[in-house]
This record gives sequence, structure tokens and C-alpha cells, in this order.
Amino acid sequence: MKTNFLKEKECSQAIDAWNSMRLKYEHIIELIDPRSGFKFEKGDCQELLKDSSDYFHAYFGVHHAKVILIAKPLDENGKERKLSKYVYVPYAPMENNLAIIEIDTVTTTKTTILTPDLKISKLTKEIDLPTSNEPLFPEEICVQDIELWKDNCLDWFFRECSEYGGKGIFRFFRVPTVDLAIKGTDYTAVQALFGLKFSMIYQKSYPALIFVSTKDPKTALSEPLVGSEIFTPAVMNSKDYSQPCPPFCKDMVLERNTW
Repeated sequence: MKTNFLKEKECSQAIDAWNSMRLKYEHIIELIDPRSGFKFEKGDCQELLKDSSDYFHAYFGVHHAKVILIAKPLDENGKERKLSKYVYVPYAPMENNLAIIEIDTVTTTKTTILTPDLKISKLTKEIDLPTSNEPLFPEEICVQDIELWKDNCLDWFFRECSEYGGKGIFRFFRVPTVDLAIKGTDYTAVQALFGLKFSMIYQKSYPALIFVSTKDPKTALSEPLVGSEIFTPAVMNSKDYSQPCPPFCKDMVLERNTW
């Protein structure tokens, strides 16, 4: 599928439109569908990754009266790269079922020691539980976050608009590029869905973008779950490391060159 691009001026116009419309709840309910998300095709991922280091900024915009997500790559110093055009993906309902599958691999090692006269001197059984060096989260939490967003996001927007004038509603997300790293795999796309989480620091709920690598629905096994359905293999590919700004805007202390 063809990758969508916007020139820098068009990006600025789209982002300005979102920054204005996010302040009014009556605009929000015209733009936001609790069940929609953003689908990065494999070509989108490859195009974005060739210009990014470890992170990119995912800006929200309004283009032709529709919400879009504009990817702004960051360089090694965390500053936004200046490009002639930028990848964007539309906000739309999911086309196919997805399935979140969490597979824990447990290794059981049994050892029997025999003496020279073939008597059993020792029997041992060791069980190695799965470990991970990155903060992956179980499918129950993933599904719970997605369902919380689906059921409560319009209430969240209403409170943000009515009590805070919409100023606390996200302008962009800081996203690790690893969330889109599907080159060399049999995944064909990455689906970004909203989740709703809670911050102990700010003592309030905030949105997260949950990125899920997906396979061709014609070949991938799909296991429907209650509520949301997502596909995840043994190596967990559902990640929610993205951070919305606001409220998490520490990036902007160093990054002044933004739209």
C-alpha cells in the first residue's frame, strides 16, 4: 500500500488545526471514534525508520476534516529532523480482527545421576521461568487498557475540556522506533491503538498508544477475545512505551524546534 506524505507546510496546518480543535469538546466528538486507531503498513515503517534514531514524535493533526498521525523523526541528539515531507497515517477503524496472545515458555530440566553400579544416587528437577530484560506487559493489562479507552475516552475528553480548557489533551506522543521495527519478520503492519492508563505522579488518567505488530489476516491465526482482539507472538510485540505530551513533556526542554 502506498505511503502517505505531507509537506512541512501541510503538516504545520494540520497540527495547528488539532491544537485548536482539541480545546473544544464539540470538536472532539466529531473527530474521535473510541474504536479507531492508526495502521502503519510495512512501507510506512521502513520509510520512517530510515530517518529516525531511537525515537520519533507522533503529532496529531487534522487534515481534510479527519484526524491523522504525523511522524517526525528524531536525530541522535533528540532533536526533530528537518525533512521535505513526512509520513502520516489516517485515523480509522480496524479492518480485521486482531488477537493478543501471550506465550510464556517454561523450561523443565530433569537430571538422574547413576553410580558405577547403576544405582540412582540423585534425582533433580529444575524449572526455568521466562525472564525479560524489557518491561513487556501481559495481554490482560493490554486488553484492559484498550477497553478502558474504548469505554471512557469521551468522558476523559469531556473532563479535560470542561475543567482544564483542553490544554491537557495530547499534542504528540514520543514513541520508540522499536515499536515499528518489523523489517526481516513475517509481520506486515503495525496497528496503533489507544489505551487509558493511570499516572501515580500526576494522579490522573492519561492516554497511551499501544503498538501491535500484525500479520496478514489470510495467514495469521486469529483468536477472538472479549472486547478487543489483537495478535501477539511468543516474543511480545505489543508495546506501550509511548508518552503523550502533555503531560509528559520533558522532551521539550531540549527540543525547541517543533511545529
